[in-house]
Amino acid sequence: MSEKTSSHRKISLLARIAWMYYIQGLTQEEIARKLDFSRTKVTRLLAQAREEGIVEINISRKFRTCFEIEEMLRETFSLETVRIVPQGDTPEDTREGVGVACAGFLEQNLVDGDIIGCSWGRNLFHVGRALRVIRDRDLSVVQLSGGMNTGGELLPQKVMELMVSKLSANGIWLNTPAVVAHLDIKKALIRDFSINEALTLGKGCSKALVGIGDFTDAASLVVTGSITREENLELKEAGAVGDILCRHYDIDGKVVKSSIADRVMAISLEELSGIPVRIGVTSGKEKAQPILGAINGGYINSLITDEETANELLKLRNHR
Repeated sequence: MSEKTSSHRKISLLARIAWMYYIQGLTQEEIARKLDFSRTKVTRLLAQAREEGIVEINISRKFRTCFEIEEMLRETFSLETVRIVPQGDTPEDTREGVGVACAGFLEQNLVDGDIIGCSWGRNLFHVGRALRVIRDRDLSVVQLSGGMNTGGELLPQKVMELMVSKLSANGIWLNTPAVVAHLDIKKALIRDFSINEALTLGKGCSKALVGIGDFTDAASLVVTGSITREENLELKEAGAVGDILCRHYDIDGKVVKSSIADRVMAISLEELSGIPVRIGVTSGKEKAQPILGAINGGYINSLITDEETANELLKLRNHR
């Protein structure tokens, strides 16, 4: 066999193995069985295919941009973890992408004994949908804010059902409205054992996934009837830029006093700040100021959002 023929055969073999692995999606073990090679040999040949230029790995420009933005946000705002997803064709597509990214991050970082606190909202709904079924961990999921007067994919119970089911977790529900009509009602409710248990466990979570609200006409608290448009206007005029767990804050992260503050059924923002991993899960460029306020207040230390929102947030870096 000539040297040239030997070289061609070698290149052909490298190309075939690369095709099977990268294009057909076969595992190294499956390739080893098909070719009667050891798995170690397949691993070595795949590495050789890259070294000799048979395989060239190119990351799509849109993903490279997202990775670059992640680094900028992490450094600018001193965040522990940032995940940015490309913009979807529709807001719903974008929320789905954010949900998939958050689910993947959560799956990679779960540990036995984790107590995961959840708020509610469209993005959190997509996190629950995107999670894979996990059965080998000792996990608990706690509802951090009430919301029985909400509906559809905004329903906290729906988010909780998905999270508890997918993670095979112990679920602790907070079965109350997001905001009650009178302070006396709140005082009576927190005397209930199950409600008190949820609020107590919520403070002691190891990880929290929280949506971030804004003051647009589509704001979840208004759409669901948790607060009135008049109350929403009152909060905005008082300087509020966003909310987490139905608790409002200004651009500097300071809690905004209002007529509803004492009637909210949720852990406090101060209690949220004591949770080690606090992940803001949100999308839409109108969320830039609410995100900044949440970062300034220390209510989140990680962020999962979309590219457009991330760019809007970077424009506000001087307000840090």
